[in-house]
Amino acid sequence: MTTTDDFRAAAAAVTAPANDNAAPAVSISPDKQLLDAVEKGDIEAARDALTAGASIDARDELQTTPLMIAVFAKNAAMVHFLLANKADVLAERSSEGALHLAARADVPEITETLLHHGAGAHLMLATKNNKMTPLHIAAMTGSEDAARQLMQAGAAVNYRGENYMSAVDVAAQAGNVDIIRMLVIDGQADLRGAREGQGFDPMYYAIAGKHIEAVKELLRLGSDPLKTDPDMPTLTPLGQAAAAGEAEIVKLFLALPDGTYNYERLGHALGQAELNQKAATIGLLEDAMRDYVIKNRPAPQAPAYDPGI
Repeated sequence: MTTTDDFRAAAAAVTAPANDNAAPAVSISPDKQLLDAVEKGDIEAARDALTAGASIDARDELQTTPLMIAVFAKNAAMVHFLLANKADVLAERSSEGALHLAARADVPEITETLLHHGAGAHLMLATKNNKMTPLHIAAMTGSEDAARQLMQAGAAVNYRGENYMSAVDVAAQAGNVDIIRMLVIDGQADLRGAREGQGFDPMYYAIAGKHIEAVKELLRLGSDPLKTDPDMPTLTPLGQAAAAGEAEIVKLFLALPDGTYNYERLGHALGQAELNQKAATIGLLEDAMRDYVIKNRPAPQAPAYDPGI
């Protein structure tokens, strides 16, 4: 039913004087239309924007291209559409390309499509900010499918950028156990760490990240529990865990076969715990040193037989 208020509103709309000060309608450029359409996942609107003259490699205020937006959104159909329209698969933003974003997205179809269109040229491109290649990013984010695809495409597993970290170092720091296993078993990742004085090994990063499962996996894969850094020749993984107050990781190392940590090494680890005032690990190491002394105390010798007695 029509009300008086409805009539008043209609009359007001008809009789209201024109507002000469009204802001003119804002015209959206074809490039902006394309960027918006890709962000919304609207392929038809994206096609219309291209017909209107949009550049397939238009950039937003962050220098992101439509292809990068589609990869980030995990929109495989849009990725296919843009590449079919000659999007630049090697366009960069702060030394980051679509393949870096695909490593994070972990959508096999997208990674495969990018590689098919030539994105493999970015396999060794390290980002400007954090110096990571696509494989580093996959290792950090736990993107197993992407990591496997990148390795198969030829990514250098043991490459270390300016921060001296390899992909397995990054995986250990993030605690991504499955990625660690894949990199070591399938990619022959080096567990020894960077060259002297320039970075640590995966075990160091796993302990620093407080990832006990990663520590267990690294030990299972053959990581050296006695490795030290050239700048800190007495700091073993046990000492590092003791200094960090990581009691469960300390217990893990103390449970290794007898002889792994001798009295001197236990003492160095205790010193690290005391220096950093970590009561939980101080007690564990004091007990370990006491047990070591008891186990290694020479057995009492029986008195020599004297037939004259």
